[in-house]
Amino acid sequence: MSPDSSVNVDKIIRSLNQTGRFNIIQYLIVSLNSLAIASNVLAIVFIGIYPDYQCRPYDNSSIWPKEIENYTKYDDADRKHWIEYGECAVDVVSVENDTKSKVLSLPCTNGYIYNDSKDNSFVSEWDLVCEKSALGPFTQTMQTIGMTLGAMLVPTFADRYGRKPVIIVCQLLLGASSFGVRFSPNLQIFTGLKVFVGFFQQGIAVPSQNIAIELFSTEHRAVIAMLYGFNWVTGCMFLVLQAYLFSSYGWRATALSIACNSVVVILNILFMEESLRWLFAKGYLDKAESLIKRTAKTNNLDFDTIWNTHVAAATELIPISEKEAPPEEIALHSEAPISAIHQDHESNSFINSNTTAPEYGAEFHAERKLSVMPEDTRVWVLFTNPTLCLIMCINLYCWFMAALSYYGLYLTSGSLEGSHYLNFFINSFCEMMAMSTLWKGFEWFGRKKTLVFHFSIGSLSLIATTVLNIVLSKNSSLRVLISVATFLGMFGISGAFADLWSYLPELIPTDHRNAALGLASSAARIGSALSPFSAFLVEIIPWGPAVIFSAGCFIANLLILFLPESRGRQLPQTIADVEAWLKKDEKKKSKNAEEIKPLNKE
Repeated sequence: MSPDSSVNVDKIIRSLNQTGRFNIIQYLIVSLNSLAIASNVLAIVFIGIYPDYQCRPYDNSSIWPKEIENYTKYDDADRKHWIEYGECAVDVVSVENDTKSKVLSLPCTNGYIYNDSKDNSFVSEWDLVCEKSALGPFTQTMQTIGMTLGAMLVPTFADRYGRKPVIIVCQLLLGASSFGVRFSPNLQIFTGLKVFVGFFQQGIAVPSQNIAIELFSTEHRAVIAMLYGFNWVTGCMFLVLQAYLFSSYGWRATALSIACNSVVVILNILFMEESLRWLFAKGYLDKAESLIKRTAKTNNLDFDTIWNTHVAAATELIPISEKEAPPEEIALHSEAPISAIHQDHESNSFINSNTTAPEYGAEFHAERKLSVMPEDTRVWVLFTNPTLCLIMCINLYCWFMAALSYYGLYLTSGSLEGSHYLNFFINSFCEMMAMSTLWKGFEWFGRKKTLVFHFSIGSLSLIATTVLNIVLSKNSSLRVLISVATFLGMFGISGAFADLWSYLPELIPTDHRNAALGLASSAARIGSALSPFSAFLVEIIPWGPAVIFSAGCFIANLLILFLPESRGRQLPQTIADVEAWLKKDEKKKSKNAEEIKPLNKE
């Protein structure tokens, strides 16, 4: 083999038949994690339903407030008093000379009665209504805080120690926390456990997204982005099914069924493999070799051919004879770092060295590593490097706006009538339609144009929803247009979310990919935490939220133009790969600008 050759991870993946049985099984195992990811995030929609209620009436077994007795005991022919039970107050009404007036209003000292069973929701079980009504949404806010912390902290471990161990640990701890939610004796413990649920949920979501993308080569990433978006939707629809089936048994039964979704961790432990790209990026040659052997065996391919063609000649394998075996670990040395750049557009990321292949059958040390020039894997490199800083700042803003607009779509529009199970399912279906546009959108128009399209649909729908709510009366037959605008908004914003989840990993090097996704997810969590304030703003300035959301999405569209297009490019292994992209894009723009200059007139 040539003494100067390179290992291209994409070419290895292609030679292993990436659409063969091994990769399909791995993708399905990773996809099953979405059941726990989606159900734990959205569980409050079904276990925290706000029921119809009113103050519990006083009867002979109740202790009547003295204030009420002071009025009712003086009833006569000319003046009578009776009690009216509202949602949050007991009113004493006086009627004198056909004149009705409220003379006393007290809180619901005798508790509440609910239209549904008291154990149908944790809201009704713990009476989180009236003056305590903010405590129900507060539990979701605390879960969002947990998700923010998890997105910031956990993915960095996946970059350092691998995707698989982080997913397994977080799935186990998520299952334990979710199981604890079902047995929470009070609101305080319930809220604390929801923080842990959010924290560990992010520890699964971010590495799972990365390992799914890293399973396949460049030309398949668009369809994988679409399919992984379907995983989230599938998780949402499965949650609806679980909630519907267990609705008659109370919220605790639904919570227990959600906790059982983490049983997929058994498959993660037994069958899930580490990312091949991560192993090469970290220089774990022995582990990469073992993984390639298992893949080749499963797909009925010849390992020696693949290894010798794509790896052996690119690494300096040092045979160990019985006489010359050194006691210390024998490493593999390369004259060039792992980030060496090849000019071929298909070889953006690989290992480059001046080496020769070993003789067949030579013995090697059991633990071999590539001697690579290690990059700084600390999180702040994402902001100290100018190229990565530009990409991260734009993405953080886009993720923030996507989350703010997504939840703002619900908070500034009218509530949809009908079954909340059906409405949730329709919203999920609209998300599925958005995911179906990713594949061809990415393939035909590229990542940037597809993202701009989805942001634009969401922005216009937000304006339409708010305007229709202001213009149309509550009894107008045209209010169906609000539902149409709401579903279009879901289509746009959920599509933008899916675009961002797929686009950002394609822009960040392997050693920083999980950390970047974690930070971006944290920005989204901040947006979702701030979105409830739009409900207060709409009371003061009805058109305010629509202007903020639409202007924010418009600015996002402008910023996206400064990002590099990743279509047709291999996932970057190093910072140098990304910098080479931008230089190549700049040269291409300069060349195009020169070509369109008008010819000088003679």
